[in-house]
Order: sequence, then C-alpha cells, then structure tokens
Amino acid sequence: MSLPPKNGLEKIKPVTHGGLNYAELEELGIRPESIIDFSTGINPLGAPPGLMEKLTAVSIETYPDSGARELTRALAENLKVQPDNILVGNGSSEVLWLCAAAYFSPGDRVVIIEPTFGEYETASLMAGSLPVKVVLKSPDFPLDTAEVIALARTNGAKGLFLCNPNNPTGTYISKR
Repeated sequence: MSLPPKNGLEKIKPVTHGGLNYAELEELGIRPESIIDFSTGINPLGAPPGLMEKLTAVSIETYPDSGARELTRALAENLKVQPDNILVGNGSSEVLWLCAAAYFSPGDRVVIIEPTFGEYETASLMAGSLPVKVVLKSPDFPLDTAEVIALARTNGAKGLFLCNPNNPTGTYISKR
C-alpha cells in the first residue's frame, strides 16, 4: 500500500497523454520517427471511408450544445437506458475527473491497480482522496481479485479504479 503525503496535492504533476513529447525526445537525442507510439488510440489506417465528407457537412459557425442533449438521447435510445443514466464528456479523462470530483472527498481511500492509466491517481489526488495501490508484477500482471477486495475492505476504500482491459498491460478480467 502506498499513500501520498497528507493532502497529496504537492505530488500532482501535469499529466500529458495523447502523443509524443517532442521536447523530451529532443532532450534525449531521440528522433520522433524512431518511436512506435502506443500511448494513444490513433488509427494507423486513417479516417474511415466517408468520414471526411461527413465532417465537412457539419456546421461550425455556432458552439455545440454543451449539454449534448441530442447525443445523450441517441445513446440512451441505443443502450435502452434513461437519458439521466448517460454522462457525456470531452473524452474519458474529463468523465473520470468529474466522477472523482462527484464521489470522492478529502481523506477517502481509493484503490488503484497499477500499472494503469495515470489519470486515475491524478483525479483521485485532485479530489483529495488517498490512493491505495496494488502493484501488479510482470510478465503477465496477474490480478488476485480476492486480494484487491480484501485490501479495499481493510482500508475502507470508497472506490476502486479497474481498467478492463487494462492499459498498458492488455490484461483482461472475464466475468467468470
């Protein structure tokens, strides 16, 4: 188990994701074209057929609906749930931060299974909660769910971040 200092905020570093850091690569003397970047879900095949035509038909002279009502209704209908059960955000990081801000309070303990997406810890710390880490070992990064549940209970955890399939390990927990 690893806990940050009392308020945890002094440990927060800006998280950057979504591509290469060209300044860092230059400092290290590494050419960007020599790197295979697995940090993003960039499609190496380019845009799907017809997408560019659709994008050029989109009106951009006004701001989009900040409540994403049309998208929310369409998702709710497709998923057969109530629109109030849908949360739309500008990417997974925003949704993650909103959830952490809504559900975690200062001092709450949150279990994070590592290695994983770094935003889990950052969002937890920004909410003032205390990450309780389970660090998986390579080469296969096996997860002992009984251990994680026991750790969460022992620490009175209010939440648990479980990335499935996990990024970056690719491990998957089946429903069993």
